[in-house]
Amino acid sequence: MGDTDHPSLHPPCHGYKDAEASPEDTSWVLLDLNAYIADRENSTTADAAMSNGKTIRVTLCAAPTPLVSYICVWCPGLQATEMLAMRPSIEAAESDLLLLHVIVRNKANFFVYKTNGGRNRGPSLRPIQIPRPCRARPYTIALLGHRDVTVLPSHGEDAAGIGSFRSHGVGAGSSLVSLHSHAEGAASGLIPYLDGQDGLVGFVDLLRGIVICDVLCHDKPRYLPLPMEAIRSEDFESDPLLFRDVAVVWGRLTLVELRYIVLPGTNLSRRWTWEVSTWSRKVTPDWKDDWRPGYRIQSGDIKVDEGTENVASLLPKVEDGEGNQRPTLERLYTACPVLSLSDRHVVYVMGKVGRREDKVLVLSIDMMKRRLDGVATFDAERMVGTIFSYTCMQSRIPDYLNPGTLGLILH
Repeated sequence: MGDTDHPSLHPPCHGYKDAEASPEDTSWVLLDLNAYIADRENSTTADAAMSNGKTIRVTLCAAPTPLVSYICVWCPGLQATEMLAMRPSIEAAESDLLLLHVIVRNKANFFVYKTNGGRNRGPSLRPIQIPRPCRARPYTIALLGHRDVTVLPSHGEDAAGIGSFRSHGVGAGSSLVSLHSHAEGAASGLIPYLDGQDGLVGFVDLLRGIVICDVLCHDKPRYLPLPMEAIRSEDFESDPLLFRDVAVVWGRLTLVELRYIVLPGTNLSRRWTWEVSTWSRKVTPDWKDDWRPGYRIQSGDIKVDEGTENVASLLPKVEDGEGNQRPTLERLYTACPVLSLSDRHVVYVMGKVGRREDKVLVLSIDMMKRRLDGVATFDAERMVGTIFSYTCMQSRIPDYLNPGTLGLILH
């Protein structure tokens, strides 16, 4: 495949011209972590200077779920194929902020994108420096709604800490909070997921538990083990990001797990039968409420209506008892469950008809009604895994593109 055929140079059409879609459709989005390289502009476009003096321009293309939203990056004066080496990506997302990463002359450049610069100035893009001793590893950075950035650095095999600094400039505002004795030896795998509006950040080890920190007032960090039923590291043959997700949904810290199962008396492959389970606990200052089991459904229990958009054309089919071909979910390779931020009973799952398919199906599943609500396609050619890789996250950023929309951020 030549550089001009690279999938990163060919973004989808959705979300480009209509990034200002209706609030009820886009209060939050599924956001592709890998940026596209394309000369696109709309009302979300912002630019800044990179370390080499050249301009970088960022445009958000937001679309309702189950479509996956994305950003386009462009550098005037450079060829599109030259920009492939920059590998632009999203490292973190929170409220109206995105943290972008690009490589310029083998040096990491970071930028904070903000949808509303204040005083009707529109979107802004600002370069930042990650201070030492913080180490900006993928998915170990949390954004706070007032433009602070929190990083989980590593100080060796036996210690870890959190560094906090302002994107307006590093120096007197920088600080460090120790996590030694709170991370249960799992700090190297922690991921920021908790709402950061008031300085509350949750660094999640998806196999063991969550370290809760208020990085602004420096209270003692609190460790929350995962539900006992979910502490099963032997079940995971690869990255737990492919099978679990954690988010705050309507005031409850929620965990979802996708697990392959074997049904007695069937000849279905273990990779084709799966169940999705959720647990949640109320977000309170003292965290006294324990985890409660939520929904649990198996792939064979999910109703598939041929009248649902894209179902008949995208899903595999099996023969029913009357000899008719009907769409099914039990012939899909699945991974990457993602919690809805607006519907506590909805989860999104990625599926493939074949292991090497270049398109992924994004399935919207209503766990309460045990029903498939929708299907969309997603570009899988940029996934680095054999079948799947962690490639998208939730973002509430469209909520800030629509003034007057009720926000879901906890205050």
